[in-house]
Amino acid sequence: ALEAQLLPEDETVSVGGKAIAVGNPEAGGISATSGIVCVDSEYITMKTADEKSTVSMRVLRIDTAINSGNSGGGLFDAAGRLIGITNAKIVDTSTENIAYAIPVRVAQNVADNILYYCTDGSQRSVRRCMLGISVSTEGSAAVYDPETGSVSIRETVAVSEVSSDGAANGQLKKGDIVLSVTLGGRTYDITRSYMLIDAMLTARPGDAAVFRILR
Repeated sequence: ALEAQLLPEDETVSVGGKAIAVGNPEAGGISATSGIVCVDSEYITMKTADEKSTVSMRVLRIDTAINSGNSGGGLFDAAGRLIGITNAKIVDTSTENIAYAIPVRVAQNVADNILYYCTDGSQRSVRRCMLGISVSTEGSAAVYDPETGSVSIRETVAVSEVSSDGAANGQLKKGDIVLSVTLGGRTYDITRSYMLIDAMLTARPGDAAVFRILR
């Protein structure tokens, strides 16, 4: 069996980067469509499988053609590395070529979380550590990498609220700039607000969360 190479954890998807979707549209056999990453991270709200309830999720926006049969297939960059799992598109006469994919790191962290917690019928959902804080973006800038020729967004992530009964109460304060968090021996640099949320999916019972902050 072939195993897809994932985008390395220390790399991020860049706007304008290649986005190649592989799937089985209309059950006609494996095919590929090509486009670019239009937005590297945003949130959408969509209906769940029961067509009644809704769910909000973080996604990549792409202009790669995604048709029925593509959903659940891989989204790859120009080097053939998996960057996402395709899952939705907009169907509207006023818009064209707007589709979405779950970022590969989110998909991987959720899968690992399910494998860890959902070992029997008593636990049937993902469990994420809640710190009891809210964060906001205090500023952002585009950073050019001359080695790769890519541009990435760097945000200043600040604590905007601390819950009085949350785990971080007494440790973090409103206005703290979050630079990194270490969980289970792994350090995650926080250069985008979503990175802190993603990191919490990897927390396991007994882990200590060690923050590096600027106060």
